[in-house]
Amino acid sequence: MKITIRIFNEVQAAVKLNTEDTIDREIKILSIVTGKPESYFYEMSIDRLKRKIRRTAKRLTRFRQHVPSFFFLSGRLYKVQKDITRITAGQYIDIKTLNTDNVFENIHVLCAILCRPVTERKYRGELVPDRAKLFYERLSINIAYPLMVFFFRLFTLSSLIILQSLHREMTTESEGESSRQA
Repeated sequence: MKITIRIFNEVQAAVKLNTEDTIDREIKILSIVTGKPESYFYEMSIDRLKRKIRRTAKRLTRFRQHVPSFFFLSGRLYKVQKDITRITAGQYIDIKTLNTDNVFENIHVLCAILCRPVTERKYRGELVPDRAKLFYERLSINIAYPLMVFFFRLFTLSSLIILQSLHREMTTESEGESSRQA
């Protein structure tokens, strides 16, 4: 079973649970990741349970570091917009409105803003909510996590560059309108 953004977020919530018994928390996490009921794990031998916990912990902490340029999801090819200076003003505004206190809660929305099907030529903000739902339920954390790290590092470093680029674009458009009116 692949670990989707939804499963990853549910695991993050389970990790934060204040249970005195770590075995209970680990069983809850195993149940979330595998989709099996908690009772299945309570009936397991300790040795087998420990092996499953170790294996699951590796799956939850070892992510690809490579940021893909493209990925397939639900029969569609998506392009990742890696050049942050080429995002539209709409994308910039949508990103700035995200709550960055807990990045994991919004990883699917960030991916929906910066990744779109190759058949879509222009950014359409009205499609982001549906795409974000799809990404939340179906996109593997192995794709989403490196994208999130990449975009947030890049975005914080290049906010000034983006603003300068948008200013240049607006200046060029207003100069073009002025020359047409003259």
